[in-house]
Amino acid sequence: MSAAALGPAQARGVVEAGLDRAPQDMLEAAVVLESWLGVPAQRAVALGGAMMADTEHERRASAGRPHAVKERPRRAVYEALALVAAVAAIAGWAAPLGRALGPTQVERAIVVALPLTLALQWLLRTRWLGREDGVAHLAERPLVPAAIGVVAVGLPPCVLGTTGAIVAMLTLIWVGGTVLVSRGWAILYAVVVAVATVAVHLLRPPAVIAATGVLMVALVVAAVATDETAIETAPGRWRRAAAAACLGGALGVLLVADPTVGWGVRGPVPAIALLPSMLASLWAGVHLWRLYVDFPRAMSGVRAAPRERRSARSPALRIVAGALARLGLVTALLSGATMALAPRYGLPIGRPSVFGAFAAVALLTLVVSLLEALGRPRWGAAAAGAALAAEVGWPALHVAAGPGVAMAVGAGIGAVVGLLPIVVWFLRPGRALATAMWIQ
Repeated sequence: MSAAALGPAQARGVVEAGLDRAPQDMLEAAVVLESWLGVPAQRAVALGGAMMADTEHERRASAGRPHAVKERPRRAVYEALALVAAVAAIAGWAAPLGRALGPTQVERAIVVALPLTLALQWLLRTRWLGREDGVAHLAERPLVPAAIGVVAVGLPPCVLGTTGAIVAMLTLIWVGGTVLVSRGWAILYAVVVAVATVAVHLLRPPAVIAATGVLMVALVVAAVATDETAIETAPGRWRRAAAAACLGGALGVLLVADPTVGWGVRGPVPAIALLPSMLASLWAGVHLWRLYVDFPRAMSGVRAAPRERRSARSPALRIVAGALARLGLVTALLSGATMALAPRYGLPIGRPSVFGAFAAVALLTLVVSLLEALGRPRWGAAAAGAALAAEVGWPALHVAAGPGVAMAVGAGIGAVVGLLPIVVWFLRPGRALATAMWIQ
């Protein structure tokens, strides 16, 4: 009998024969159907649910231990250090590059480089670097990521000339930093950026940026070539990596689509305003990692049933709420401290609306990242698309507002669009755990 013609009664016979007992819940039945008969996953889950609906035996609480999940690597501090280095690059390089090349040309370069960088970073993390052995994957098949890098870096100079060359160097430096952080060389990356920041004020800025880009390529090659980590996981799917690249690129466009922020024109102001929300989002992301550890642990012993009731006390919802609270609190504290202390040290700062805009983007980035991790890139695309549409359409309303307000409005709307399905899914924690939490 084919899998398509298999009914609940026949499925029950196969499952009970395979287990030598009645299945405990619909998921156990689905696993047997998929492994024994090759029934597609969605069809297997549907048959398992139909079987359990017709089964009158008493359902028991789960007694098995949750699947062992590794704690988040202790590289969060290094990621924060690398982030500070990247933001310092934007802040410290904008003014000297503007004097050497003109602020308009630098603005155009940053407007192209930021979305391109985020797209490549999301692609690399989803396909390779998001795993413990990610750099080893790059070493195993280096031609593919090398080809991606050559195309991504070689295309801007061909299209944009000198501006494109700056785009290529900035992209090399920022994306290369992602590889170095994954390799555990975040401190080295921070040192390189710090030295380049000093040199860009003393020497010819374009030459310094070009030399730093070449050095970054050499460091990435060394990092990949010397990695001896054993490969224990499969790389991410290309389709999913491509979707992640589109999401990252869309978030990058959101960062640069509001001209009132003034990338490259206002010197270090945008970068200084960006730093508080980015550091806060790192802490929120670390807390969100508990979805992979605390959530399965909290669900141990919960009764499995085909129709699970919605519960606002879902452990997943508490974790998400904790991440959002950390993001808001730390952003507010760091933004307030920056606005209070920066003038004392002669650092220029933007208006509070710019800090608020970047806080909204950090919230949207957290939401879209979670949607992508849950295997829901379409909802992530809907959130990012709504944000971009609102940001681009805001000026048409002719509402008097300060710098960054269009970005803040767009990111806020996108965050709401993305949060709604997350809340709906996590109201049923058992279903969320079974269908969305074990993400590659």
